[in-house]
Amino acid sequence: MSMLYNKEAIDYRGEFYVVSKEEDSALRDLYKVMSLIIINAPTKEKCIKAFYKHCKSEGIIPRNIIKKDKPIITLYNQLCEYHKPISKYFSSGEGIKLQYQDSQIMESILLSCMKQNIPVLPVHDSVICPISNKDIVYDIMREEYKKRLGFYPVIK
Repeated sequence: MSMLYNKEAIDYRGEFYVVSKEEDSALRDLYKVMSLIIINAPTKEKCIKAFYKHCKSEGIIPRNIIKKDKPIITLYNQLCEYHKPISKYFSSGEGIKLQYQDSQIMESILLSCMKQNIPVLPVHDSVICPISNKDIVYDIMREEYKKRLGFYPVIK
């Protein structure tokens, strides 16, 4: 989600997965799953079907809640409304583009570390490095992200 906000020149630092203060914190997990699916699915229909299938297989929500699509559509619509500035990317298949962009950032990080003779091992969007180089590598990672997206990454 951060990358999408950054693409829109927004430095969003808020909570991504809690769309209402009145909500049960258990819904946070549902919004998180929906967020991952909504970025990768090519259509709204495929997003809802994938979310339903995932929830059912993982037992994330009780079976009686997912008998009909309405609760899933409600979650979908609430997430779109909450993240309105980036909702144009939802159900568009944008996720594959973000994965490619993430890989380009990681390549830059690895090359920068290599130039400084710092051994690193990439693991998804992180790296393993000698503890003595952790601060340098941390700074490299932040700077390489900022070069591509204009903001420092949200690191949790």
